[in-house]
Amino acid sequence: MRTVWSFLLALVMSVIASQLVAQQLAIAFHSREEFIAVMALLLLFAFVCIVVLSLVFVATHGATTALHRSAVGLSTMALLTVGAATIYGMSQNAWAWPSPYDLKLIAEIVFPALIVVATQWWFVRKRFARGTT
Repeated sequence: MRTVWSFLLALVMSVIASQLVAQQLAIAFHSREEFIAVMALLLLFAFVCIVVLSLVFVATHGATTALHRSAVGLSTMALLTVGAATIYGMSQNAWAWPSPYDLKLIAEIVFPALIVVATQWWFVRKRFARGTT
């Protein structure tokens, strides 16, 4: 039961931390209504990350190498997803180069997503250190 509470705490803390970073970036970059989509995307990404890390936790029984590799994989997935979405968006437009506003939006997604992975990885790693009871 302590493991469930640890994962729930990791989820809540990562969502809070990422939303705080995203809000500060939105204030600094003067974002408009697209920030609502950024908040929803970060919440969805946090759920995906906690599911992946919990499956790694259950499947590996204390193999920290698998946990570290999954955290790196999740970070890479976040970066590649944002990159692919940017390339797709540019291919739909005749002017195929991201504007400074697009780069600000990308930063509003990437940095908080990395905060999600780092926060959840830190909590799950601490749970690995305490044992799997």
